[in-house]
Formats: sequence, C-alpha cells, structure tokens
Amino acid sequence: YVLYTSMVITFSGLKAFLAWLTIKIFLKLDISDPFQSSIALHISKISYCSLITGVFAIVAETYTKWLIKKDLTVPDNWEGGEFLFLAGIIFIVAQVFRKGVELKEENELTI
Repeated sequence: YVLYTSMVITFSGLKAFLAWLTIKIFLKLDISDPFQSSIALHISKISYCSLITGVFAIVAETYTKWLIKKDLTVPDNWEGGEFLFLAGIIFIVAQVFRKGVELKEENELTI
C-alpha cells in the first residue's frame, strides 16, 4: 500500500502543480498584448506537465488493476486519458502562441 499511497500523493501534487501553472498564466496575462514569450513558455510548461501527469496516471492505473487482480480493494479513478487529451490540446495552443510571438516580433522589426 505504500507505493499506491505514494502514487495518489504524487498524482495529487501533479494536478496541484498544473493548477498553479494555470493561475500563474492568468496573473501575467495582459489582454491588450497576449502574445508574449513568457506566456507561450508557460503554456508549453502546462502541456508538458499534463503529458507527464497523463503518463503517470496510466502507469498508476495499470498498477491499481494489478492490485485488484490480487483481490485488494483500492479505488480506481486515475483519468489518464483525459490528461493526455488535455496535453495534446494545450500543445496545439502553445504552438499557436509561439507562432503569434514570432509574428509579433517580426512586425516590431518592420519599419
């Protein structure tokens, strides 16, 4: 049960870190100038964190299913697929923001 409990704590910590990164973006976001390199970097970090959380959840779900086969009663609600889907969507948004930053910097250099 130590490994299972560690997985639950780690999964909760990853979700909290993901929420913290999201809050950090909204604190730095300027609606009049949304395409900033720091915002694009934070969106990329959210994408990577979501990917890590999704892979970790799938590994933990596999371990939980193994425990259930051994006739142990443990909750089985890891939601790994949802985090992988979120990672893909956020990655696409990060690429759009990165391209927006490039276009903005190119426009600033134009006379």
